Parts: sequence; structure tokens; C-alpha cells
Amino acid sequence: MTHSCSEYVRRDVHMNGTESFWSMFKRGDVGTYHYMSEEHLQRYFDEFTGRRCVREEDTAGQMAGLVAASVGKRLLYKDLLAD
Repeated sequence: MTHSCSEYVRRDVHMNGTESFWSMFKRGDVGTYHYMSEEHLQRYFDEFTGRRCVREEDTAGQMAGLVAASVGKRLLYKDLLAD
């Protein structure tokens, strides 16, 4: 897309979606986590990408998906620090 030519939409791709994602990500940094370490930045990014993908579901649907995805997974604090 070429902003200098006033192009903000190309087929199904809109700049608003990208700007919305980064806005949500920055709000998470300031409001939820207060600090995102560079070491774990990919984990934060993955979390917010997941949130963006389920944004149109209601809260119950989001929670059901979260619980279903966590079955059989366990993250220990010592394993988190081992990365």
C-alpha cells in the first residue's frame, strides 16, 4: 500500500486492521503488563495475535477456546526462565 498516493485499502487488506492490532498491543504493554521484556516479546506478540483472531467471538466462546487449547499443556516457571 502506498500512503503517499492515498492508498489505504488493497482488495481485502486494510491499514485499519494493522493499526488496530498495534494499538491493542501498545495498550497491553502500558495497561496490562507495564513492561514487556525483549526476551519474551514473541510470547506477548503471540498472545495478542491470538486475542485478535478471536475478537468477534463472545466472552464465553473465547474462554471455551482458551480452555480447550490449554488441555494437556503445562508451563512451569522454571521452564519459562530456561528459554
